[in-house]
Amino acid sequence: MDSININKLKIFASSGRFYYVNATLFQDNKKVATEDDIENSTNYKMVCDTIISEFAKSDFNLLETITDRISKEILLRFPLVKKDIIEVEYNNSTRDILFEKVVTSITRKWSRVYIYCQTQFDGDISENRKKFLDSIDRISEHELIKNVKRSTLNLLKYEGMILNTAVEFDTILELDTLVSYLNYIKSQAKVKTKIDVNFDIIFFDDLVYDDENIVVPFAGMEDKIYILKAISELNPNKRHPISKVTVGELYGEKLDNIKRKFDNMNYSKIEHVDTPSEKEIFDQGQKYCEDSEEVTYGESQQYDDTLEEATYDTTHNFNYVTEAAEYEGDQEDEQVYNESTSQIISDNHQLDTSDEVSYYDGEGVSYDEVSERKKEQQDELERKIAEAKNVLYTSKNLVSSSVDLIVNREKELNSQTKLVLFDLDGTLIDTSEGITKSARYALNHFGIWDTKLENLRFFIGPPLDYTFKKAYGFDDDKTQEAIKIFRERYSKVGLFESKTFKNIGKCLRELKRNGYKIAVASSKPESSCRQILEYFNIFDYFDEIVGATFDGRISTKEEVLEEVFRRFKDTPRKNMCLIGDTIFDVKGAKNKGIPCIAVSYGFGDTKELEASNVFAVCDNAEEIPEVLRKLWT
Repeated sequence: MDSININKLKIFASSGRFYYVNATLFQDNKKVATEDDIENSTNYKMVCDTIISEFAKSDFNLLETITDRISKEILLRFPLVKKDIIEVEYNNSTRDILFEKVVTSITRKWSRVYIYCQTQFDGDISENRKKFLDSIDRISEHELIKNVKRSTLNLLKYEGMILNTAVEFDTILELDTLVSYLNYIKSQAKVKTKIDVNFDIIFFDDLVYDDENIVVPFAGMEDKIYILKAISELNPNKRHPISKVTVGELYGEKLDNIKRKFDNMNYSKIEHVDTPSEKEIFDQGQKYCEDSEEVTYGESQQYDDTLEEATYDTTHNFNYVTEAAEYEGDQEDEQVYNESTSQIISDNHQLDTSDEVSYYDGEGVSYDEVSERKKEQQDELERKIAEAKNVLYTSKNLVSSSVDLIVNREKELNSQTKLVLFDLDGTLIDTSEGITKSARYALNHFGIWDTKLENLRFFIGPPLDYTFKKAYGFDDDKTQEAIKIFRERYSKVGLFESKTFKNIGKCLRELKRNGYKIAVASSKPESSCRQILEYFNIFDYFDEIVGATFDGRISTKEEVLEEVFRRFKDTPRKNMCLIGDTIFDVKGAKNKGIPCIAVSYGFGDTKELEASNVFAVCDNAEEIPEVLRKLWT
């Protein structure tokens, strides 16, 4: 990797001492050199100013403290810098100590991390989904974590309900510190929201690490299809640091192995098996598609739960080999997925082994009555195994032809599904009071006092950084500070100083009756969107919530829509439509090639919306379903 070196930066600290700082910054200089644009490079003078300002903030006792502080601040403030090495040198002028100088050095870098997230519960799906997503959102709240992205949320039925997903992010944190932070989130979730959340670190860059508390890469991840599926959605080209095989290749290989396993099963040898017709298989599979939030046949235990194999140990008793239950969680004792197979295991434990010594004489020769008894037990066991395989086979439909049929049918249904995207502020919710009061709160902090609420309505709709810069001329640093102060009030008070627009509930119910999928696509932070929708009891209408990220990776409407496209990758853009109230919604939809319907009851300029060539302008939310019907007729 290319580097920039700043040598012997002399600093006079508030302690009255001189220090020298050397900084090596690693970045891609080739791209910067080609563009020859200072706006797209790391400003050396600003780096020096940052180092000086860290010395000026406060006194410090250890050189290690100021060295670590400088290293972190440079990585946070200069996005092109991927790694830095900071040295702080103190020259000794005290003659009674026999050394010339002391130098401390710290190396830090951004690491790309992938974690698997899961929760298991028996209660209400909507409530637990919100709690689960809130816990995941807390990951991005750490100041040393950025670029957080998660995979599709999966809902699975397995000994209750399971929600799982994977998260990708960049962090400066060391592995042990990240583990502590994730454990803190888990404990807080358990105490405050009464939900058990599990975080497993799958990859930490290309680190290979093994101790009694953690193993990275996650041990056995190449055999767990639900982990491979989630990680491959985020980055199928991520290579396993040991095997050098990509996650996408591991996932494809696992799918092929499972398919071959069921293709090779010889069901003709099993008694009591009634093979369903292809139509019966398809009908049952289609019903499962309709009943599940997301079908992951071949991608979860839906056909990763393999049939129980029973072997007979002729020396002592029966041993059972099972490959079922991909979802082991943190339990040491695996639970068998199907009740019938569980009964077999239970029956096995009931076999009489307490008198095992009586089966043999002193020479180890078995008695006839004992052999007969064991044969009866073996016959009974084989009959139960056949019954269980019958249940598993017929209920889960795990033949390859049915799997292919269901997966293809799912893709076909997704390609035909219509997706309605709603902006939040000014379209679903009247958030004017909370936004304007929070904007005034931020502006007052900077000494701007002439801030009547009715004059601050332009804050509603556009991204905050755009508004602070355009309306008040704030630079980047001042803008970020203003956004932080705005959210300080908004997250606690302003979030709930709002109300739904008239007929929103009626509109959403009608869209659901018409078979549409519904999602939110907002420039507001995703966690805030969920809180507001839950507060007004309309969260359950939505199939997905897509919003901005606190780290700035997703901010504009175009970036929000790109995230929508990623999460609904099987839905073509022609089957999407954005409902919004401002010109930012209209331009975002146009730039991304999807139709837009505007509403006049929000915060945008009606004349500007009518002149923007939208499909239609609705004066009332009640009109939206009919306008959508005309759009897709």
